[in-house]
Amino acid sequence: MCTESGPGMKIILLDKETTSIISMAFSQSDMLQREVYLFERIDSGRSNERLKYLKCIVFIRPTKQNIQLLANELRNPKYSAYFIYFSNIIPRTDIKYLAECDESESVREVKELYADYLCVNPNLFSLNMPNCMANLNWLPDALTHSMQGITAVLLSLKLNPVIRYRAGSQVAQLLAKLIYDQTTKESTLFDFRGNIDGAAPPLLLILDRRDDPVTPLLHQWSYQAMVHELLQIRNNRVDLSERSNVPKEFKELVLSGDQDEFYGNNMYANYGEIGSTIKQLMEEFQRKANDHKKVESIADMKNFIESYPQFKKMSGTVQKHLCVMGELSSITNKRNLFEVSELEQEMACKADHTAQLQRIKKLIADERVSIDDAIKLVALYALRYERHANCETSGLLQLIKSRGGNTQIVPALIEYAGMHVRQGDLFNMVRITDAVKLTRILIKGLKGVENVFTQHTPLLKETLEDVFKGRDLDPQYPAINSELVPFRRPPQEVVVFIIGGTTYEEALTVHQLNNAGYKVILGGTTIHNSQTFISEVLSATSGTQFKHTKSMLKYCSPDNLTYFNEIWHQSQHECEQLAIIDYERQHQNVDTTVATISGVASVVASSVAAAAENKALLQASLYEFYLRYICLSNRLEDMIQPQKRELVRKLLDACLGRVVELKHDLVNIDLMEFSYNDEVVERLRLTPMDTELRIPRYFLREREQELEFRKRTMNEILIKLGWLEEHELEEPLTEMEAIRLLQMHERARQGRLRAHFMKEIRKEKGKSEERSEKERTDSGLMAAMKIQKMWRGHTARRITRRRKMDEMILIGMVPPPAAVLKERAEKLEKHNEIDVRRRHVAQKTYAAQFEARKVTIQEEIRQKHGATMKEDIADEIRAWIKDCYDKTGKLPDFPSEDQGGSLHIFSRPGTESEHSRSSARSSKESRKTKDKSKSPARSGDLNVNDNQEDDVNFQPAQSVCLPDIRAEIEFFNDTWRDKDETGILSQAAYEDMIYAEKYQEVELEFRRAVDDVMRQELELLQTMVGKKVKKSNKKTRRSGKKSKKKKEKDLTPDRSTESLYEELVTNGIIRKYPELKLKQFLGDKALTARNGTNPSPGDIRQILTEYCILPLGSEAIHSCTPLIRSVLLAGPRGSGKKALLHAICTEVGAVLFDLTPANIVGKYPGKSGLIMLIHLVLKVSRLLQPAVIYMGDAERPFMKKIPKTDRTDPKRLKKDLPKMIKNIAPEDRVIFVGTSNLPWEADQKLLQSVYNRFIYIPRPDYGAMSHAWKTLLHEYSGGISNLDTSAMAKISDGYTIGAIDACLREVMTCKRKLQLRSQPLTNAELINVLCTRDPVYREEEEAFESWWSKTPLGRRRQRFLELEEERLLEEQAQQAKQGNGNKKKGLN
Repeated sequence: MCTESGPGMKIILLDKETTSIISMAFSQSDMLQREVYLFERIDSGRSNERLKYLKCIVFIRPTKQNIQLLANELRNPKYSAYFIYFSNIIPRTDIKYLAECDESESVREVKELYADYLCVNPNLFSLNMPNCMANLNWLPDALTHSMQGITAVLLSLKLNPVIRYRAGSQVAQLLAKLIYDQTTKESTLFDFRGNIDGAAPPLLLILDRRDDPVTPLLHQWSYQAMVHELLQIRNNRVDLSERSNVPKEFKELVLSGDQDEFYGNNMYANYGEIGSTIKQLMEEFQRKANDHKKVESIADMKNFIESYPQFKKMSGTVQKHLCVMGELSSITNKRNLFEVSELEQEMACKADHTAQLQRIKKLIADERVSIDDAIKLVALYALRYERHANCETSGLLQLIKSRGGNTQIVPALIEYAGMHVRQGDLFNMVRITDAVKLTRILIKGLKGVENVFTQHTPLLKETLEDVFKGRDLDPQYPAINSELVPFRRPPQEVVVFIIGGTTYEEALTVHQLNNAGYKVILGGTTIHNSQTFISEVLSATSGTQFKHTKSMLKYCSPDNLTYFNEIWHQSQHECEQLAIIDYERQHQNVDTTVATISGVASVVASSVAAAAENKALLQASLYEFYLRYICLSNRLEDMIQPQKRELVRKLLDACLGRVVELKHDLVNIDLMEFSYNDEVVERLRLTPMDTELRIPRYFLREREQELEFRKRTMNEILIKLGWLEEHELEEPLTEMEAIRLLQMHERARQGRLRAHFMKEIRKEKGKSEERSEKERTDSGLMAAMKIQKMWRGHTARRITRRRKMDEMILIGMVPPPAAVLKERAEKLEKHNEIDVRRRHVAQKTYAAQFEARKVTIQEEIRQKHGATMKEDIADEIRAWIKDCYDKTGKLPDFPSEDQGGSLHIFSRPGTESEHSRSSARSSKESRKTKDKSKSPARSGDLNVNDNQEDDVNFQPAQSVCLPDIRAEIEFFNDTWRDKDETGILSQAAYEDMIYAEKYQEVELEFRRAVDDVMRQELELLQTMVGKKVKKSNKKTRRSGKKSKKKKEKDLTPDRSTESLYEELVTNGIIRKYPELKLKQFLGDKALTARNGTNPSPGDIRQILTEYCILPLGSEAIHSCTPLIRSVLLAGPRGSGKKALLHAICTEVGAVLFDLTPANIVGKYPGKSGLIMLIHLVLKVSRLLQPAVIYMGDAERPFMKKIPKTDRTDPKRLKKDLPKMIKNIAPEDRVIFVGTSNLPWEADQKLLQSVYNRFIYIPRPDYGAMSHAWKTLLHEYSGGISNLDTSAMAKISDGYTIGAIDACLREVMTCKRKLQLRSQPLTNAELINVLCTRDPVYREEEEAFESWWSKTPLGRRRQRFLELEEERLLEEQAQQAKQGNGNKKKGLN
């Protein structure tokens, strides 16, 4: 680079990665010799000073960020000429972009210099990427960097190799595939000279660190490895600044084989050898020093001058290595590393469980042994004896915990590289049939051990020996480009790359092989010592559920800090990007939005096809936002840090509110309650399960005490009324059951008497017969043998059947038994509950600490700064009064408290006081709630939009939640984005943030107190100067029209909420409901698009979550989303309408009011009683919100003709229901839910005046029915696994899931459950009972579909389709007319 740029002074411009590359290859003196005088980073803030007398050499990686920075540099060049070198392959588009930016033509040369890696040793390179994995998968940037780094190595060595990867390693396979794709894409660059004399092509071998976790954990004794283990080498530099006994000039040392001849010759020597070598170097240095003392002649002086630089260099080398060896020796003795290392080597190479366990316990108890070394010993023990019968890993972890060590390391290591992961023979545990490996182990044992500290050899050595001996590599290391392997010959050159990092011990192995005549180059994502490897393990397992360390579960960290911090920043970044795009679309009209989406200029839609296409594009855009907000919301809420949780809570509420807003927009566009777009789902790479909205857990957690108190109160009321037993008694036996019980016991008694009588008869008969002792013995033996024979045959047949069944299950021919599946599911659910509960406990603990610290810090601020604050505020106000008096000659008027007091005085232009901010917010919220009920765009009632033109109503409504999202993002950017949290293991609150917040609160509190005093002072001053003080008792009225709505009269002003609640419970209006979760409504989301009258169970769950649960569960979501006051659930009997109602109440902890006509008959009689009933329901529902008001048989109040046999007077609420719904205010978290089996029997106009939304729940399809059969059958164990559920799903087509559940309950009696083992359940039993129930007939389905088409949404959709058809016919007629006109012109 330097020579090609020609003579003259130069500056070199680098990025973060290439700075390390250059520093590893050249020293500063080397660069000065090449006339490079300045070094600058392209990604750091640089001055704009122009230095035209300098040439600029640019050496950077071709990343998008660097390309953009370089383009900015070329637009405003600071230097005379630019010589650009990229460390890897750069795309042509980037070259073109840079050329366009180089308007001044200052670039002289552009080249690709393939050096995108750190060259550490002659046979070792590194990509300097620690922590390249998370959740045991590649980090995207690390994967790309690894592919580019290996490609650069191959190009610099001019190799086009066969690529092999570790079988079973997904990360290795993925990297190999990317490298192969890159070499194929850039085939011209890899077109090197063919193999000479038919030699095998070179080999690229990609390995996984998880196959050999032992090597990085061992203490190494070679010079380079030992320095890295104890002092750590970073980019050939050793930092000794924290060592107290090190001279100042040796606080940072450079250890490079190119610049230090002694280090280059001895880096692979062991600890003992390096000591003797340094001694020889010291003796040589002393000899030369003595020679330099003898300067007696001119010749001696000349020789001294000539040899002085070498003498000085040798002096520095001796001092440097003596300093390093002194530190190594000190650390070795201090930490008792000889004994620790000996035990490490023995565990790695030999199996002696009892002796090694005792030695480990002894060393853990030894105070000289550091806690890090003790953890490494336990980790090696856990790896070695992971599946040993007497494994004591948990006990050792308890000892580590008692010393204050990090116990999470060992479970994480087992998950990272346990026996379930490793495929290599790490501990030489081979089978007897593996003759080659067995012979190798025997020979090694006969040779003995030369050095107890260097017994271990890395697994890499065995792998490379297999490669060079030409053994078959395909089973363990398949080739991804097998076309380059036409024959089996050992390669001449091998490049090994280890994902997860390599070690200096493995570099020593490669060095020894190269000395033996082979050619191997080793590389890795980084170069590990034990501490960096442990950090790699913790990072790689972050976010992973530990499945293989159940016995060590209590030693695992409840939450991984790195994982949640990554989720924290990643979610915030994604939310910010999403909000920016969403905000831009919000401020565009429909034509601009469609043009932006389609990428073409906006044109006026002149045809039906164009209008339909525009509508489809807009729907796809909204649906994409809808899904992305759902995915974002599902990832939030798991944070533990209390201050972050406050922000996450607000952001989650805003995102969920935006989801509901987008849902309403999609309904207005699709004219269906359920929206689908398969192309968007496929483009986002989501599964239907990913698109299901998760209900936040804080809906119930924040009200745990309130819900528990309410539940206890209701139980006390019901017990007092006698409707609930305090201690549930067993049900009394019926007469028939008592008779059967007596018969059973009587028959048993008679059987015992008969057996006793027969025993006496046999005894008397035995006495009369004379039999010899021998005959009796022989007969007893024969009987025993016969019993033994029969039993052994029975057990053998049972074992054979069991093995056959296990084999069939293993190969997938037979599903596992229901009991096994149920046990697995319960076990998994139990572990998930434990994790969630543990996280919840941690959240509560930190939140309690946070609240306590806020109170404490607030008191501290009051005590320490209270007096000073008051004086400062008073002096500030007095100075203002004096200044106003000096300028105007009059005393000013002091702002009232409603205006903000003194804050209003000192708020500068362009800023907002606390009062103004709160006022603006409150006015915004008031406008929000006012507009929501009046504006058609913001209303959830489809009857409001029923008369609008649907063909042009594609414009989405303005979002209320989006400004809140942007506000929270701005708060995050101001507070959290630049906050350094690296290494902070505690999840406690940050006290500096608490202090700043509480300081403002205390200052505002004191300011209000001082304002009151200063108002009185100002009044006295005004009295003294003779100004009349006007006292006004009227409060400042805020702008805005006065509400015309009459205030509802309170009929029960003197009664408490508890008494009203008790009255409604006593009368059965407030009911206790079974606790059901929404996920218990069986069925998945739709896999493909459906029509509006055939949704899947998952779609029904989703829409109820959006319409009912989210607005009821959070006041913030309710206040910013379109208002839905009432919902009607319609569907055939047994479709789950009441279960969904109970699920809605359970998910939000709502109070359930039952206004079903059959329930209120005879209660609150007369007109006055009905008024009182409605008043009580509305009043108590507001006081105890969230609340659900329920009406079953919702069609009956609006039926035209009531059957004469109906005594429930259903029309009692006919006139009052619409008024009741309108009286539900926008701020009330109350919803009216009705259910109906026969909605078409009601007067539709009256029905639609009560209900805002109509949700049809159809009978389940085959997929939902099959899932229901499997789920319901899993509740019973034994004898059901062979039942053909797919056939039952087909047979039961037309029935509801409620009918299936009732059928199973009827068949699976207690007696039948006991018989399952001997008599498995058959399809015929279920079919016989199922046939007694009525299915959903086709006529009933058609009646539901016809009714839905008459709902507001159905009418709008039908009208829209008719208009579309009319326009299409008109367009076709116009085109035909134009065609006839053209034809006539042609004839003329």
